[in-house]
Amino acid sequence: VNGKWLVLMGPQALPVQPDQWMPYEGEAAFLLGQNYKVLVTGQGQAASGKLLDLSMFTEPPQNYYVFKGREVVVANPRAEKDLKLPLGTRTVAGYPVEIWETLAKNSKMLPPALSFGIATGCFYQVHHDSLSDLEKLEKYLEDTSRRLRPPEQNPRRR
Repeated sequence: VNGKWLVLMGPQALPVQPDQWMPYEGEAAFLLGQNYKVLVTGQGQAASGKLLDLSMFTEPPQNYYVFKGREVVVANPRAEKDLKLPLGTRTVAGYPVEIWETLAKNSKMLPPALSFGIATGCFYQVHHDSLSDLEKLEKYLEDTSRRLRPPEQNPRRR
């Protein structure tokens, strides 16, 4: 909770380069820590949900929300063809959980000043205009009926 809050910029894929990280600063970093603490205290370590609207704490406003992600297991057989996500892949915000797990095990992918640290949790940003597209994407990934399609717009997230 009292650690450094970072966001991964650029490609959301492995391997991650240490210079891809950007720190949250000031009030945004403080509030992320506090809101995360409230979320986990109220709902437990597995809790997920919105932590912060960055637009209120950035100049110019960054129209992104920060979430602690909900794990979604790919159950839609079409996801492999449509999105290159095989059945059974664990995802958060449509990205493989493997990204976060690898970061937690390999501190060399973190900025040098934090190379002694450990990445924890599956946090992400989603653009204000992409919330419904991300919701559609997660429903598509969970759909076993094959009736749902991926959203027309790829959600803007990082």
